[in-house]
Amino acid sequence: QVLEELQRLLLPSLIIPDGRLEYLVEQALLTQVASCQYYNGTAPHLSLFSDFSAGREQLPTQTVDLLDAHSDEVWHVQFSHNGEMLASASKDSTSMIWQIRPNGECINLHTLKGPDTQLTYVAWSHDDAKLLTCGNSG
Repeated sequence: QVLEELQRLLLPSLIIPDGRLEYLVEQALLTQVASCQYYNGTAPHLSLFSDFSAGREQLPTQTVDLLDAHSDEVWHVQFSHNGEMLASASKDSTSMIWQIRPNGECINLHTLKGPDTQLTYVAWSHDDAKLLTCGNSG
């Protein structure tokens, strides 16, 4: 009640809005994560007692699967929005759709053979129902 009475007596420009401190602390923590070059996207436990830091040990360093079905260079890969599939575009004129299993293993679901065009890019539609490919014809 005393605080409410003081707030009524003070100019509005002198009063800190409700939730402002919480917002500033959250913003500071997220800025620490965003500025870390080794942050790998998994949500860490953030603490007010120490600064956030991540080292090279946070980066994946073990090969889970080798995608060797293309017969020439792979020029682009892209994960689907839901993270369950991976598409690849290759100089061999094919695009492949891979299913990502929970253990990280990739299974070739489809091989899309286009005209004699070196594919340079693949992109998923927002609902992951369609795949765009483009490339060079020479």
